[in-house]
Amino acid sequence: MKLDGKIFIITGAAEGIGAAISRLLSENNAKLVLADLEKPDLQLDNSISIQYDPLSLKEVQAVVLEAVNHFGPKIDGIINTISTCLVRPVSKSEVNNWDYQMDFNFKSVFFLNQALARQMIENGNGGVFLNLATTAALSGASNIAAYSASQAAIMNLSNTMALELREYNIRSNCLIIPYIEATAIKYGELFYGKDPERIRPMAYTFSPMMELIEPSEVAKIVLFLVSEDSQVMNGQTIGILDDELTNIRNILNRIRLKG
Repeated sequence: MKLDGKIFIITGAAEGIGAAISRLLSENNAKLVLADLEKPDLQLDNSISIQYDPLSLKEVQAVVLEAVNHFGPKIDGIINTISTCLVRPVSKSEVNNWDYQMDFNFKSVFFLNQALARQMIENGNGGVFLNLATTAALSGASNIAAYSASQAAIMNLSNTMALELREYNIRSNCLIIPYIEATAIKYGELFYGKDPERIRPMAYTFSPMMELIEPSEVAKIVLFLVSEDSQVMNGQTIGILDDELTNIRNILNRIRLKG
């Protein structure tokens, strides 16, 4: 699945899943535009790093401009991994909390995809969009309504783009990811404090085969989805874990935690 010099933008590239994807695509001969809230420091061949503010429409659109200025007009695709999560129950959520998460997680992805879609249409060589969302997009989760809504919006946007852009030979898919090791600890602490005995059962609920997965494993799936090996896949929501199984595990997990 060598990418043979194809040019990709990766958001959220500074750490976690975004960094793992960046390393694997680089190993497969891709040229990369690494973008994040903090400037990525991965030192990969044939790559540039960009610091941008997802809350600034001007800076979001400038990511595509910098990619074109450095690598030329033919940008082959984008992998969006950037997101943030704030914990608030519905009854206590405020407008600024809602706006922040929707702007950071969804609005930034929408307008970055829009800017790149315009570039791809003008260039006429096709391309691929891959937007990552979490299992919250499928079944929601307590205390993170705004985050869940932003993830569902990303999923819907991906499918809509597939319908609109297929005539230009541009594909768009959404990859739904469960908890990985790092995010399980990071966000688990928000719910349960620094108690690994409570964090891990919660994380297992959203993990395939009842175990946490590593960013490198997600990266392998991403490599397939942006390569020519998946060229017949368009408008798909690909779940590492499906929503029905998520709901079943939610119920079982609540029983386990109470016990």
